[in-house]
Amino acid sequence: MADRMFSILESIRTWLDTLASQTEIRLNVIKETIDVVDTRMDLLKQGTRLVMNEEKRANYSVYEQAKRKQPITDPMEYDVINVSLYVM
Repeated sequence: MADRMFSILESIRTWLDTLASQTEIRLNVIKETIDVVDTRMDLLKQGTRLVMNEEKRANYSVYEQAKRKQPITDPMEYDVINVSLYVM
């Protein structure tokens, strides 16, 4: 499970880097989200168990949409990309 979570976070991190380099829209939000992802990846590397609650799973669909290379049409959707995970 930790490997899968790390892989998901790594994919999100790569996507956010790409997004940040292509747009000025909501750049601060993107950078803050990158910081959150980096922190969670560090926790996983240290062996900390993380879980994603139901609200976060629903929000993850925005990332899944981008992963399928479908454009996010509303810039406000970037705010939905919330990968906050809770330390167990």
